[in-house]
Amino acid sequence: MILACIWWTIWRERNDRCFENRNNNLQEVKLKCILLFCFWCTNVYSHETESVIDVLGSI
Repeated sequence: MILACIWWTIWRERNDRCFENRNNNLQEVKLKCILLFCFWCTNVYSHETESVIDVLGSI
């Protein structure tokens, strides 16, 4: 799930740069990746809050 999140974030950044003429710095890309990962985790593990916190803490 982490690799898919990284891949998706990079793909979206690529599309923004190629088609929308928008650039984000590295910190913004990292933040988008973490926020996307949190969103995915809360949707998948909505009943297991401790699991989400453990996964985020191990990154």
